[in-house]
Amino acid sequence: MPPALAVRLTCQACTRRKVKCDKKSPCTNCLKHGITCVVVERPRWPRGRSGNQAISREQDLSDRVAKLEQLIEGLSHSKRGTGNGSSSGGENTIPSSGRSPKSPSERAQTTEDLFHLQPSVIRQSADSRERHPENHPELPSEPVRRRILVDIFLRQVDPILKVLHRPSLCAYLLEGKPYLDYAPEHPVPAALASAVFYMASSSLAEDQCLALLAERKETVLARYNDETMTALARVDFLVTNHLTVLQAFVLSLVSAWLRRGDCKIS
Repeated sequence: MPPALAVRLTCQACTRRKVKCDKKSPCTNCLKHGITCVVVERPRWPRGRSGNQAISREQDLSDRVAKLEQLIEGLSHSKRGTGNGSSSGGENTIPSSGRSPKSPSERAQTTEDLFHLQPSVIRQSADSRERHPENHPELPSEPVRRRILVDIFLRQVDPILKVLHRPSLCAYLLEGKPYLDYAPEHPVPAALASAVFYMASSSLAEDQCLALLAERKETVLARYNDETMTALARVDFLVTNHLTVLQAFVLSLVSAWLRRGDCKIS
């Protein structure tokens, strides 16, 4: 890869030994210890913003919000006791295409309603889904699932674990705007997003996870643990000087702690 198109990362030996690398070829540490220095490079990430990408992200965000509202309407409909959760009842709750998006306060209230579903209703829905999966809709798509997890993080985690700037996080994950001063396709905000999803999943009870995400908690945790670890490795989290990467790493550590112990966020 031409030098102008590549960015040099920590070499393999320094990564394995968990020491700081000066990223020379060979690096000082490898020369000092008389070992082979294997250079690691990645493509240079694009800078600046693209108008076409911004339009595409805005349209994608609108689609995600519409799908989430359909899912929430269906779950709220079950809470009010109208119908038995069949697909025919869900079809009547889908908003028309001309309906304006809900305000943030309305979305927060809807999410709060979901978390106050009666336990018996949640258990009945989860048990029925396991016994008769063919009678229930497919799992939420990944965009819908992630929007749900963002709402969970803002409601259950952020008030207790204050490590992120909430307005910037909302602008990035809910409105599709760039995070802080990072370019739109920069991997550092993506690592933070993965950690947020992992942390939100860790804060859920088993019944909540089945009701909201239609999967067992351990399945969801395993998925977002792998995604977060991959994203952190991609941004060289052991030697980076990005505060955002440190924040993502802290969230991942707390998530792993919650996953392995009996502690929970409430």
